[in-house]
Amino acid sequence: MGTICLLCGDRGFAKAFVDCVNCLDASVHIYCLGLDVEETCDEDFRWVCEDCETEAHIVSTDIERFSKDGKNENDPSAVQTEE
Repeated sequence: MGTICLLCGDRGFAKAFVDCVNCLDASVHIYCLGLDVEETCDEDFRWVCEDCETEAHIVSTDIERFSKDGKNENDPSAVQTEE
């Protein structure tokens, strides 16, 4: 069984696939992304699937939650209250 495009669900042209640079499991056709072949031949071209993009966003959001002193700003036990 061949590779199937995540966007159109078709096998299409094998040489037209672009793989996710993170997981290497997800593939889409260049033409399903609306790109020209010349754009994808650029050595700087990178495509990241939606799952990896979401995962990267979650990780960066988690990192942003920590203050500069390393404490989790959203941790209720870290909040000091006046009694």
